[in-house]
Amino acid sequence: MGRLNMNLLSAIRRRRRAAENRRFVTESYRRLIGLDPDRATVNSYLSMLQHGASRNEVLLGIVRSGAYVERVAGGITQRPCADDVFLAAAYRHVLHRDADQDGLRFYGRQLLEGSDRRHVLEALIASDEHVNRVTSELFDLPSLRQRWPDQYVEATTKNGQRLPALRVPSAHWFDRLEAAILENDYYDKPGIWGYSLSRDKRLMAEIVGALDPLTVLEIGCSSGTVLQCLHQLGIDVTGLDISPSAVERADPSVRDRIRIGDLLSTELHQTYDVVFGLDVFEHLNPSRLGDYVSRVTSLTSAGGFVFTNLPAFGDDPVFGTVFPMDLEEWERDAANGRPFSLLPVDDRGYPWHGHLVWADSSWWVGQFEGSGLKREPSLEQALHECYDDYMRENSPARRSFYVFSHEAQAASVTRLADQIKRSGSKILSEEWKPQRG
Repeated sequence: MGRLNMNLLSAIRRRRRAAENRRFVTESYRRLIGLDPDRATVNSYLSMLQHGASRNEVLLGIVRSGAYVERVAGGITQRPCADDVFLAAAYRHVLHRDADQDGLRFYGRQLLEGSDRRHVLEALIASDEHVNRVTSELFDLPSLRQRWPDQYVEATTKNGQRLPALRVPSAHWFDRLEAAILENDYYDKPGIWGYSLSRDKRLMAEIVGALDPLTVLEIGCSSGTVLQCLHQLGIDVTGLDISPSAVERADPSVRDRIRIGDLLSTELHQTYDVVFGLDVFEHLNPSRLGDYVSRVTSLTSAGGFVFTNLPAFGDDPVFGTVFPMDLEEWERDAANGRPFSLLPVDDRGYPWHGHLVWADSSWWVGQFEGSGLKREPSLEQALHECYDDYMRENSPARRSFYVFSHEAQAASVTRLADQIKRSGSKILSEEWKPQRG
């Protein structure tokens, strides 16, 4: 009798899930395309879900369809006008904002070089900014607040603001939180990752390239846009990511260089001159972070470097304060040499951006140096001299970065720091001027 009940319950759950998926596909198509989907279209997207695709992949499929592009593009490409007028109208029509100067220069140059307006419009429609805006309202995450109501509190920042937060009292709770994030496909939520080849990605590649590697490994490479830039510089690239759907978006030039899997379980049969992770380590379970950093050390060649950009709170002797200590409880955790146990959350109860590790700068440095790496302030300072003005103005969080060496000679580090200062940034010298006043 018990087995029959279990089978019946399982069948009910399957039917309920199938009905939910059908409603999701139908409603998403109706809202994005403006029409009811035919049976073949519904079955096509349902088949994607049945074969392991996420709901975000279904939304991306709809947004990339010819029907959607036609609906958004409308007749805007047919209007006779100057290129700058067209671009201003295209930005307002697709992105619902005024065009920025970088965008005007980039697409204006494409039009001058012979690209047609339809191509520019399709690029704007395919941009992360547009896709995230139109799909985010359709991506409904289960509420963690309902699952663990007693773990949520209203914290008060030092300036008196209320901050919804999740209290994580033990390693066991980090395990539960990590499992819930993965189970609910949180990282497939629109806006969590960016896939476009932006100036930010190109600058990150330039910074990694400034460490003079012949070989690099990127951990959490997503669709490989930074690897693509490094490959164009003649560097032998390898990437690693747990998301098959992200890798499918990779440029053909690097797609075969990306491995799908977890850092701890994927076999990599060489070491690399530079191992880097951008906005990656803070997503790992702090209970196992030491294992991941030790693996990074083992994959870094003698004389090589580790570069990482992550949110480190409090004052740092190199980059100062990028992320302030907003809560007194964070200061107590930092003083006791541990990551924060009070995590800011969104309205569904998920930690902001899916970050599991919230900690001060000295704690982060201790994790890497405790695994056999050595922080190199002279290299960091050289990079800050080249990029800080731009980062302060455009992406302040990027200033929270570290360079660690693995068995490097002091003289070679000094030479490299001098080389970075002399070379500066080719991208910024050609494309950017700081705002005055």
